[in-house]
Amino acid sequence: MENQDTKSLDPITSPVQTPPPSIPPSTSKPAVFPILFVVLILALLGATGVFAYQNWQMRQRLNAPTTYEECIKAPGSSLQESYPGTCVTKDGKSFVQPLTDEEKKNLQPPDQNPDYKRSCVERGGLWLTEYLECESMSSPNLNSEWCTDLKGEFSECQSPCRHAPKFQSGEVNCATVCVKVCQFN
Repeated sequence: MENQDTKSLDPITSPVQTPPPSIPPSTSKPAVFPILFVVLILALLGATGVFAYQNWQMRQRLNAPTTYEECIKAPGSSLQESYPGTCVTKDGKSFVQPLTDEEKKNLQPPDQNPDYKRSCVERGGLWLTEYLECESMSSPNLNSEWCTDLKGEFSECQSPCRHAPKFQSGEVNCATVCVKVCQFN
């Protein structure tokens, strides 16, 4: 027989025992929102920096000097001692001082004065632009009076090789022929 102390295990009448609640396994998700927020802030800061830099560069280009007068006033520019004057910006661009027509005319060497060349050729001479000279071996019209009237220096007998470097150094001999020369300074 059965023991009375023993409780019956009747599934219908016995109390249901429930297992202790189970803790779900840890499914810790990374903090996505804070990471996205930081990335978004960094992207906005980068875009703002790029925009500011481009804006600054554009302002620099718009304010860059484009003439000699603007260059003189620009900070960081320097003036070179020359004539005509030259102004150099801090980024290396240079601008030359504009000259009036009268100033340009005064800068021209005497050989640019058409009177010397024209007069030389009219008298049968050969005009040597590089040396500011009129020379002739045979023209009787190329003489001392004509030369001094034009404020030149006349020589009755010069060597035809007088401008050759090898002749000047004595390396080469030149034919002994006289050339009349009127030289202008």
